[in-house]
Amino acid sequence: MKRRLHFATAILVIPILLLLVILLAYPKPEYTQQKLSLEQYMEDIAYLEVILTTDFALSSVAYWARGANIGEAIQHLRANISANTSLESFYGELKYALHPLWTIGHFRILTPSDHQSLLDTPHRHTAWGIKIHERLQQHNALAFYEPRYLRDMGVLEEIVSNIRRDIAIYSGQHRAYWASVFAGNRVYMEPFIGRERVDDIRYQYDARNFRQASRLAVQAWSERRNTSMGTGLTIIEEGRIALIAAPRKMLYPIPLQEQVQLLNFLESIQGYEHLIIDFRKCLGGAINWFTRLIMGPILEDNITLYGFAFGRYGRYSNETLESINVQLVNANLSKAGELLSAEEVLNTHHLPQINTVDILDMDFAFMFETSITARHLPRFNSNPISIGNVWLLIGPGSTSAATLSAWIARESGFATLVGEHSGGSCGGPRTIAILPNSGIAIEFDTLYMTDAHGRPFEAGVIPHYFNMVGKDALATALALIGQVSETSEVVR
Repeated sequence: MKRRLHFATAILVIPILLLLVILLAYPKPEYTQQKLSLEQYMEDIAYLEVILTTDFALSSVAYWARGANIGEAIQHLRANISANTSLESFYGELKYALHPLWTIGHFRILTPSDHQSLLDTPHRHTAWGIKIHERLQQHNALAFYEPRYLRDMGVLEEIVSNIRRDIAIYSGQHRAYWASVFAGNRVYMEPFIGRERVDDIRYQYDARNFRQASRLAVQAWSERRNTSMGTGLTIIEEGRIALIAAPRKMLYPIPLQEQVQLLNFLESIQGYEHLIIDFRKCLGGAINWFTRLIMGPILEDNITLYGFAFGRYGRYSNETLESINVQLVNANLSKAGELLSAEEVLNTHHLPQINTVDILDMDFAFMFETSITARHLPRFNSNPISIGNVWLLIGPGSTSAATLSAWIARESGFATLVGEHSGGSCGGPRTIAILPNSGIAIEFDTLYMTDAHGRPFEAGVIPHYFNMVGKDALATALALIGQVSETSEVVR
C-alpha cells in the first residue's frame, strides 16, 4: 500500500518539478525602454509649447486663477530631458511638469488606458468625435501608444482590462499621475478626500517618492469612485425644506426609473418654502440634467442667457471653429454668433469684469447663447412646480458643467448661490493634439469663455453668500434660511 502511495506521489511531483526546471531555465524576455533622439524630444516640447500658447486659450487665466505657469513647465521639460531619456520617462516628465494644468479647461495627457478607450469607442459618435477617433488611429503606430511597445512594457492586457477606468497605468518610477493630480490640486481635491490625505500625498510627491505618492493617490481615488454616484433626495424639514444632491457626474438622458423618482420627489415637495441643490461634489457632465430635469419644471418662463468666447488661431482651434455650432451643442450650449475680432467685441459690448491681460493676444471672439425651456409637464397640470426659494451650494469641486449650471442659476435669478468659488474647467469645445514624435496625446479646451459681464468661467462662479465662519455651505444656507424666515428677503 505504501509503495503504491509513493509511486502515485512520484507521478504527481516529477512533472511539476520538470515544469519548474523548464520555466527557470527558459530565458525571460528583457524589456528595453524605447527611446527617441534628443532632437525628437525637443521637437515635441517645442510643438507642445506652441499648442499651449496658441490653441489653449486659457494659458493666462490658468496662471492668475489656478497658479499654473506654462513657461516654467516648458523650462522644466527642456532642463530634464536628455539623450538618455526613455520614452516612458519622457511621458512621466510631461505628467510631472504639467500637472498644475489638470482640471483647467479639461486639460489632460492621455494615459494608455485613456487612449485605448477612445480608440475602442468613438467619442459620442458625432462627426467631431469620429474625426478625433481617426486622428488617434492615424497616430497609433507612433512610439508611446504603439501596441507592441505597450505589450513589451507588460501593461497591454492590464490596459485592456481597465478600459473606461480613471487610474493611470504605466510602469517604473513615473507611476505619478494620480499622485500629481491630488498633490497639485489641493483646493479641488480636499472636498473629496480631506486635507490630511492631500497633505500626505503632497509630502511624498514633493519628495519625488512617486511610488508611495501614487499608492496613496490611487487608493484615495478608488475610494472616491466607490462612493455614491447617484442623486441624493432628502427632506430636511417636513413641509418646508428639501435637498437635492447632484450626482458626481450629471447624465442626460437618465434612466426612466431615475427620472420618475426625481419627478416624484419634486411633486412631493410642491409648496415647500426652500429647495437646496448641492453641487459641491459634482464634477460636471451634461448641463441638461440641471436645466431640463430641475430648472425646467420649476421655471415660469423660458430663459435665454448669453456670454462670450475668445480664442487664438491655431491648428486645433481652427478645427473647432469649422464646426463651432455643433461643438457648442455638444458642450450643452446653444449657438454662436458672428465671428469677430476680439477688439470688435470689446468695442461693441460692455464687459466690466473682463481681464484685459487675458485677451490681449486673442485673435477672434463671438457671442454665444444658451436657452432654458420652461417644461410645464402634464403630471403637474401643465403648470410650473411651486417652490419658494431655491439655494445652490457650490465649491471648488463644482467643475465643468456644474460651473456652467451655477452660472445659469445665478445669471437667471433662478437660485441663490452659497459656498465658495466653483472650480472652473470651462473652456468650451475640446480637442486632442498629438505630439509629432512620441505620439503622446494631449486633450484640452480651445476657447476662453466668459459670462455676459466678461468674467471667465475658468475662474469659477462667485456665490452670493460665502460660507459663514465655522460653517460649511449647507449649514450656511440653513442659517440664511433662518434669517429669511425672519426678514422675508433673499438675495439672488
